[in-house]
Amino acid sequence: MSRLLIPSLLAAAALLGAGPARAIIFISTGDPNFNTTAPTGQYANSGWQFQGTWGNYLGTPIAPKFFLTSKHLEGVIVGSIFTYLGQSYTTVRKIEDPTSDLAIWEVSTPFPNYATVYYGKTEVGKEAVFVGRGVGREDEPKLAGKGWRWSANTKQRWGTNTISSIADLGSGMGETLRSTFDLGGGSTEATIGDRDSGGGLFIKDTDGMWKLAGINFDVTGPYKYSLSDGDNFNAALYDQSGLYVSLLTGGFGPASGPGAFYSTRLSSHQAFIHSITGLPEPSSAALLAAGGLFLANIRARRR
Repeated sequence: MSRLLIPSLLAAAALLGAGPARAIIFISTGDPNFNTTAPTGQYANSGWQFQGTWGNYLGTPIAPKFFLTSKHLEGVIVGSIFTYLGQSYTTVRKIEDPTSDLAIWEVSTPFPNYATVYYGKTEVGKEAVFVGRGVGREDEPKLAGKGWRWSANTKQRWGTNTISSIADLGSGMGETLRSTFDLGGGSTEATIGDRDSGGGLFIKDTDGMWKLAGINFDVTGPYKYSLSDGDNFNAALYDQSGLYVSLLTGGFGPASGPGAFYSTRLSSHQAFIHSITGLPEPSSAALLAAGGLFLANIRARRR
């Protein structure tokens, strides 16, 4: 996919460039079959069950006839088939958010279930489970002790990471959830690469439910070994030092620290989401629930 230029990320991401998100890569293993089935244990029901196949990418149902994904995806048009839980759904409309990379697609028949969207504002510091499909990793001697180059892979996989900060990408892109690729992050610590865009990122809310908090969007890169190199490359790096990374203002500059990926922050775009899906906003739903409970208590007292 063509690289997205996001000028206002300059301050938010310490001058590092970012390209469209394309796949999940793990810190602990290069096994292409790692985490290719639904997670269990502490990560059971953490969002895998709500992922549908959308061309070469993924999407997440969020209402009876609507699913959410990235708007920059290639090769998908109205009339294309979205596959969810083994069933095919024909798309009839695409609605793009003018303030972010989000797109909501409408299908002709309703889904049997769908994910709950997270609209809180306390994502930073929370562990996230995210899903994607695309590239894996391959060893490169020059990157020993730093990470790996991207390699071919097309399997749906899930990984984990911790949301480290909120990065505001400015006009047309909005706020994102930023997660760094850290060496000590654990066996399921992961980042994204080619064809991970559109996959869902989930966090556990205070009620114990895993909810959709972000949509995979962007990743740090590409890189060069030196400014004189004619070619650049994509990689998943936990240590960028000594390399040069694409700058949002053009060209390349010195890199440091771990690479990062970005997921569009859904809590910043709830008005757009609810204007399309027609579902009540959380505040309205809470008021309705509170009102129902109040009436029930009144009736109980009168009996």
